[in-house]
Amino acid sequence: MRIEDSPVRRTIDELLPNGPETWHLYDTLVTRVRGMEIVEKRDPRTDSDRCADYVFGRIMQEPWAQINLQFIEELWSDTIRFLEGKGYYEVEMPKKGVMVAYFNTDYSAVLEGARLGQAIAKHFGVFQNNRVISKWSRGHVYRHPIESVPTLYGDEARFFRKSA
Repeated sequence: MRIEDSPVRRTIDELLPNGPETWHLYDTLVTRVRGMEIVEKRDPRTDSDRCADYVFGRIMQEPWAQINLQFIEELWSDTIRFLEGKGYYEVEMPKKGVMVAYFNTDYSAVLEGARLGQAIAKHFGVFQNNRVISKWSRGHVYRHPIESVPTLYGDEARFFRKSA
């Protein structure tokens, strides 16, 4: 699913000028972005979980996700192959419990371990109740519309279900 530039995304980018690390502005998002709410408040000074840790470790309860996932290079640089190897398969439309991966499809973007022409995963969430639950960097956990994410999280959302 292509995520276009929009007034909502521009508002998020204006509120978080340094990306999700601008944690002191997190509470402002829910007052300025329609459909966004805080599910869990987190203190970024003490919370080391990031989006992948939250989605795969806490929600999906994957045994392989009990470590800091920012250091699993293949999860970020070869996301689809990595997920397929862990029993996930891509689906066309989101349904409850489906994992959402946000990609940067600017194929010129370079990440160590990525192949030229490969989309780069930037963010993860889980689809529930027609919105996505995701943790923004070390900040809060939000429930938000699929397309209501910072532009640095990419321009495409893809959906994955775990094999039974």
